[in-house]
Amino acid sequence: MTPKQWLSILIALASVCFLILVSGNRVKAHDWFTNLTDPITGHRCCGGSDCAEVPPELIASGAIMEIRNGFMVRLTLNQVRYFNKSATMPITQFVPIDRVQSSLTGGFAMCIWSGEVQCFFVPSNS
Repeated sequence: MTPKQWLSILIALASVCFLILVSGNRVKAHDWFTNLTDPITGHRCCGGSDCAEVPPELIASGAIMEIRNGFMVRLTLNQVRYFNKSATMPITQFVPIDRVQSSLTGGFAMCIWSGEVQCFFVPSNS
């Protein structure tokens, strides 16, 4: 093989490695939800595309508020679709403290499917 051919092979391998690393990081950002279940209902938290970290503006706007014995979640349909693109209705739901779990990302997160919050995560320092 010529040096030029070796260089082409190395560039191709480097490109493949880069793509694997980039796509792997995207998966890992969502992976932590995959095997979790709600501590009370026992339902799986995530079906693969219905969980996300809560944007800080939802907390700041009062759409998600800590109240006595849990959290009140009031989301418009567009806000719900941030978490689950196939959602068809807004959500107003109380999440009792015994269903709240510690977040592995350091921020708030939740999973929404079947028209309700299935799992709710808060920073461990909250």
